[in-house]
Amino acid sequence: MSARTPTPAQIRAAAATLVAGTLSAGRSLDELLANDPDEGSARGLKRSLVYGTLRWHFRIAEILRRLTDRPPEQLQPRLRALLEVGLFQLLSGETAPHAAVAETVSAARELGHARAAGFVNAVLRRFQRERDALLAAVDADLAVRTAHPAWFVECVQRERPAEAVTILEANNAHPPMWLRVNRRRSSVPACTDALAAAGFEVERHPFAPDALRIEPAACPANADPCSMQTKTDTGPASSGSPVSQPLTPGPQRRPAALEHRRQRGRTKQPGRRRAQRETRGVA
Repeated sequence: MSARTPTPAQIRAAAATLVAGTLSAGRSLDELLANDPDEGSARGLKRSLVYGTLRWHFRIAEILRRLTDRPPEQLQPRLRALLEVGLFQLLSGETAPHAAVAETVSAARELGHARAAGFVNAVLRRFQRERDALLAAVDADLAVRTAHPAWFVECVQRERPAEAVTILEANNAHPPMWLRVNRRRSSVPACTDALAAAGFEVERHPFAPDALRIEPAACPANADPCSMQTKTDTGPASSGSPVSQPLTPGPQRRPAALEHRRQRGRTKQPGRRRAQRETRGVA
């Protein structure tokens, strides 16, 4: 991409390239993102599309299988990845449907698949028409509905039958956002009040008095938390580094645990890693 701000189609093309590199080439997503040149909103949108598509890959892949005459595995890797990115946008609802379809079709041209633009449009439009029936069909399979490998779902159901669905659904939830109050600059009550006034729900942890868990993890659109910039630290409660950037609206990204379970599109390890995420702020 050029040094100029990338277009929406270019962002989706770049996201598809990253998804293809992870699913088809088996490369580490962290490695692929390490040299990401984009900044600001382009960077945030691209990563939101990549992480969301990979998180829901097993479900999206089954939907795609029912929308095309050829098995997804026979499609060119970046074209297949672009279709998954487009379907993720329609499923998540974070992008207006007409924009998601139009920009994904344009992204096919950016990827050098101009002749496939009509195919991309047809697949996405068909999903829009048949959405309810398609989702009812694929979601009948718990592994597909929760986007986990079938073998893993079988293991969870065997080991924790009463909790299996809860475990699988929790593994797709966003990790919480933790802040550590810098007592040299403010106080826990003052930061709690400021965050609540900005539209956050704030919860203190019984074993980490300086730690605040906030919901939603992404800043409300009308919030101005810049005044919190030097008063809190983000991340684990034990962190001592000051915040160099204020909390700003943006997509929530899953931590490195996603990379381990998604980098080859085959493995998924929720229980222990989810517990680590939940307790990381109080380690």
